[in-house]
Amino acid sequence: MLLPVTIHDHNLIALLDSGSTTNFIGADLLPRLGITADPRPSLRVLVANGDRVPCQGIARNVALTIDKEAFDIGCYDINLEEFDIILGIEFLQTQGLVLWDFRALHMSFSRGNRHIQWSGLRSRHGAGTDLVTHAVTGAPE
Repeated sequence: MLLPVTIHDHNLIALLDSGSTTNFIGADLLPRLGITADPRPSLRVLVANGDRVPCQGIARNVALTIDKEAFDIGCYDINLEEFDIILGIEFLQTQGLVLWDFRALHMSFSRGNRHIQWSGLRSRHGAGTDLVTHAVTGAPE
């Protein structure tokens, strides 16, 4: 599911991906967003087609906003083509019990004492399955 997100007043597109173990951000975005990453040149990301893609580093405490909800997340920076950010299980599991209607592109969960509901964006190109990431190899620290 695609969602509009904001980082440092920049409007971006995130892919919510339950098939991805962790969060990723496009390496080319970091300078534009004013975000630095801790270098990790030995890390590789295993993508759905079996390729291992180099990871430049880890961006920690990235302040992200989705529909007025603020989050601080960590992201591995890799070259992404269709999406700016991939939010994986690392992000999704912090939301607790999630009700997700994949057909209608709706997701809802509770945060504190509030009920949150997000509606996904429709994409002309589909979900970019060749970009879906699954695992990070190497020692992140």
